[in-house]
Amino acid sequence: MWKPGEKFAYSNIAYEILGNVIEKVSGMSFEKYMKENILNVVQMKESNFFKPLVSKELLISPHVLDIKNGYGATVSEVFPYNRAHGPSSTLYSNVVEMCNYAIANMKVGKFKGNKILEDHSYLELWRKYALTGWGGYTSEIGLAWFLGEYKENKVRSHSGMDTGFRSNLIILPERGIAVVVMINSDYIGTKVLCESILDILLGEEVEYIKRSLASHIVRTMFNNNSEIALQEYYTIKENSIEKYLVYEDEFNAIAYNLLERKRIKEAIDVLNLSIKIFPGSANL
Repeated sequence: MWKPGEKFAYSNIAYEILGNVIEKVSGMSFEKYMKENILNVVQMKESNFFKPLVSKELLISPHVLDIKNGYGATVSEVFPYNRAHGPSSTLYSNVVEMCNYAIANMKVGKFKGNKILEDHSYLELWRKYALTGWGGYTSEIGLAWFLGEYKENKVRSHSGMDTGFRSNLIILPERGIAVVVMINSDYIGTKVLCESILDILLGEEVEYIKRSLASHIVRTMFNNNSEIALQEYYTIKENSIEKYLVYEDEFNAIAYNLLERKRIKEAIDVLNLSIKIFPGSANL
């Protein structure tokens, strides 16, 4: 443990405490306060933090990786909603309305004649409070916004992940550029997608999005066995490794994903295979 202000650590619970503070100060539920003071103001009419008020026709199914019918995507048995986690995790929205929110923030709180915040509030929102140690455009933290640079452009961003879902909102305020990516699967990284979109908007050369080495090798293992998967890795390493996205942490993520689904043996198999592929790793 450490004293407040001495060290950075991301905390979902801290956002839930903040939501409780909003309720106490405003005398309204967190969901109602956000709907009336933020979402409605920037014309996010279908968006809501309270799932019972979201039209069922607008909800999409969360997808996860499993091995029921061979390693691949399947609809999650769990829809990740708990009202207590509203302030950290339960905004239901869509790309069009999230773009409204992005535009409002690029215009320091203004949207079509309305305002969600005063101009001076952004001096506090986007002021550096701590280093995250993550590097890149999430190297610093403001008030709920991650701060940093991408190819010499100032960036404000926040990403999210829950069972079956991932999302990312990235703003380049000085360039008038924003990117919103929302995916109903929790195994596709949004960072690479967002950076490719940013490169297009910035007129940069766009790198080909590489295939995940971890997903390919793990799928080979479950469809065959560990020895065949290991041999496949050696073949790729020898002939075409440049075509693959090589992150050893992905093997960890897949293993923990399987553990959450009570696939303990399979998770151990993934970790054992990854240790053979990355024998010098300190992360596995």
